Amino acid sequence: MPIITISRGTLNGGEALANLLSARTGYPVIGLEVIKDAATRFGISGSAISKQLSQGPRGILRSSP
Repeated sequence: MPIITISRGTLNGGEALANLLSARTGYPVIGLEVIKDAATRFGISGSAISKQLSQGPRGILRSSP
């Protein structure tokens, strides 16, 4: 499943944009709390998650048409 990341806060319209994209694409909106809960379940530290989220992706992969 493709992942769309929006790095804006609630007051900047990021949440509204996420909800609009979700409605149009059918992709679920997942907040940071869900990611942190999953990390805890799998034994990944909160600081490791925060570091990775602040660094962002290392590359962009696109599928061939």
